[in-house]
Amino acid sequence: MKIGIDLDDVVVNFSKSFLNFYNKEYKTNFKIENWNSYWFGDAFGINNQVVKNVTNDFYNSNYFDEMPLIENARKSIDILAKKYDVNVITARPRRWGMKTNDFFKKHFKFIDLDLYHARDNWDNKLKKSKICRNLNINLMIEDSRENSIQCANPNLDSDVYLLNKPWNQENSLPENIIRFNNWERVLEKLNRGLK
Repeated sequence: MKIGIDLDDVVVNFSKSFLNFYNKEYKTNFKIENWNSYWFGDAFGINNQVVKNVTNDFYNSNYFDEMPLIENARKSIDILAKKYDVNVITARPRRWGMKTNDFFKKHFKFIDLDLYHARDNWDNKLKKSKICRNLNINLMIEDSRENSIQCANPNLDSDVYLLNKPWNQENSLPENIIRFNNWERVLEKLNRGLK
């Protein structure tokens, strides 16, 4: 079986680190629980150009370099990689590739993972569903509701495990998208078998 795993807020705690950076730099007090849209600018009323600038500043900060892993992510991916073909599929721009590769060398140096970027730059995005189709991904682990729905397309014959986040709480989901609260529950489900 081939598994695709999103990176930010599935493996690494991007949103917490980003908010810490943003709140410090801009003297705000945004909280994760108020992040009710996948798009930061929509959630907090910030225009797209400011979001791009802030995200680039974040990328060049220690906050980015020192992002913590999501609880049990490393252990879970290690277990999955011993049994399945695991691929990391991220919406991070390709120009962030060097730092992203450094992150994997630091945290996953003994695990063989292939990394795919769904974005060349801010405005040139390849759909994760297309990457999943090209790689014949059977299961995608994701935090974006939109990406989950696209990857769960019945024509792709794949399932999606959606990690619960404040920004993906809309109720209606296709039946092949299953919500999970954490990596521990994901592993339990995989140990019992898919579907």
